[in-house]
Amino acid sequence: MSKSKTPKTTYITKKNDETIYRSSVIGDGELSSGLLSNVTTLFEATELSAKKCPKKPLFGKRNQLKDGKYGPYEWCSYGSFRKLKNNFGCGLLEKKIKPGDKLGIWLPNGLEWKIAEEGCYAVSLIPVSLYDTLGKESTKYIINHAEIEILVCNESKIEKLKDNIQDYPALRLLITKEKKIDQELANIFLESDIEILSMSAVIKMGKKIYKEDLLTPPNPDDIATIMYTSGTTGKPKGVILTHTNILAGVAGGNGCAIDVGENEVYISFLPLVHIFERCMHYWIITLTGRIGFYTGNIKNLSKDILELKPTIMAGVPRVFNRIKDAVLMKVESKGKISKWLFKTGYSKQKSKMEQKKESNFWNKVLFSKLKQTFGGRMKGIVSGGAPLSSECQEFLRVCFTKNVFQGYGLTETCACGAINTTTYIENGTCGSPSVCNEIKLMDVPEMNYYAKKHYGEICVRGYNVFQGYYKNEEETKKVLTEDGWFKTGDIGHFTKEGNLKIIDRKKNIVKLSQGEYVALEKLEEIYKTCASVSEIWIYADSYKNSLIAVIIPNFSALKIPEEKQKEICKDKEFKNKIQLELDSMMQEHSLMGFEKIKNVHLEHIPFTVENGLLTDTLKMKRFQLKVKYEKTIDSLYNELNKK
Repeated sequence: MSKSKTPKTTYITKKNDETIYRSSVIGDGELSSGLLSNVTTLFEATELSAKKCPKKPLFGKRNQLKDGKYGPYEWCSYGSFRKLKNNFGCGLLEKKIKPGDKLGIWLPNGLEWKIAEEGCYAVSLIPVSLYDTLGKESTKYIINHAEIEILVCNESKIEKLKDNIQDYPALRLLITKEKKIDQELANIFLESDIEILSMSAVIKMGKKIYKEDLLTPPNPDDIATIMYTSGTTGKPKGVILTHTNILAGVAGGNGCAIDVGENEVYISFLPLVHIFERCMHYWIITLTGRIGFYTGNIKNLSKDILELKPTIMAGVPRVFNRIKDAVLMKVESKGKISKWLFKTGYSKQKSKMEQKKESNFWNKVLFSKLKQTFGGRMKGIVSGGAPLSSECQEFLRVCFTKNVFQGYGLTETCACGAINTTTYIENGTCGSPSVCNEIKLMDVPEMNYYAKKHYGEICVRGYNVFQGYYKNEEETKKVLTEDGWFKTGDIGHFTKEGNLKIIDRKKNIVKLSQGEYVALEKLEEIYKTCASVSEIWIYADSYKNSLIAVIIPNFSALKIPEEKQKEICKDKEFKNKIQLELDSMMQEHSLMGFEKIKNVHLEHIPFTVENGLLTDTLKMKRFQLKVKYEKTIDSLYNELNKK
């Protein structure tokens, strides 16, 4: 790393001949294990804020009206929520639960999700989250592997379980979000000694017996949750996180140094089954801010944002890329003067931001209108889950708010590892190490990455690092070293400014038949910047010497109507046009010959969570894609063999 005039946010030190990267806020000092010294568990975090501001709004939701539209946000106060969660916990005591028992939560984001989670903490149960889009086999695996005894879910989920009740031997109580229970359904489960109750009934039971000394809150090192990673291959792994782990993750996220306070409003739309969203919630709760849930349909998110007017938002790159594309498409549909106005204003604002300033003129003339689409009060956007491109980060900063923070973390590190800070944001990077952890890089010789050159596999150690995989010592030993380092499998580089940049994924490296290693995710990020490409999945067979790909064309940018999309994907001339664009991008980025995509299949149906090709964090499921396109893969390689 050469010298830079930019103020460093990363502190570099040596330990046992290893280069260790830390936040400059911490230096050689003690890593942070939480935001507040008097808060050591998630139970204490909510209790403290609720006692401090009992009448203040905490959770908000919009109810659907008779005409199908949604009304204004209606709020549950800190004090009311405290009663609901503690009464729910006490109600569970009536069902002979004991500390350490597992309670599954299989619900969409909402007040009920939080009551179930925090009700667990009132009586030291362990919440286990299940994905709303889980397949039958994954659901069965998690419920049984975690030995879930109580499951909180919708009635629709209970319907899915009824045909295979015998597959869930540990299950003894189902709690529904709905107040009214289908008695016929309840009788079916009773035959297998499984009771069904409504959440409201459990809360009423708890209210009748509630005494504060009935509560058995957890200790800092107790398990706060077991989070099963959705994974792109194989069976889900249960990540064990303690209360200290999660609170350290909250402290790490707060390290972005944005000026926040008790009046923050957060829009909650990322699934609560992910630790990133859970940490965001506890950050806002610690600040005594407000959290508004979106109405459940991502297509209506913009309307929810306009109604809520949030100050803080967290999301994943795919969401932010769509926002960017939507704005640019709208600009393209305008006349010459409007296009010139946007281009000029963007350039001027970008120049000002490079000087750590903003243009009051262009904010007033152009960007104030764009900012209103985010409610007009947005002061900070946090992106996580996957690398955010420098182009998209710059776009969001110029158009919406200067404070667009990209973070790096995994479930195993409580969504923490590194984060941009207001001191200096280098677009396209994840900033400096979080205040709760330190980072080192490990050599990956087969990919020509070496720690002495500030390249290598990212390893994280700190209060936020998980305890291991539940009932899976073999996998735990693969990634957790004896001295506490978690080997992430991600390849990173510290820039000359001292910021971490994610450049590769060790696990998605394929060795071609000629002996060359190919980094699939890196190439996908490059080829995805082609104007005609919306989504791309690159495949490499270790017994072949070339790459192939399945591509979803950018039909919107190409102005191809929906009724013609399927047919045009079969058009050879259209395919050749996209192939030429890929070849041009290869040359532009000076890629090697073996990194060229030699053949493509065009697909008109996008990869989605619903069709099982994306995880809930919108990452591609490579194994499922391989299964779906098995015949296509053979066909593409056969075509190459004939050439």
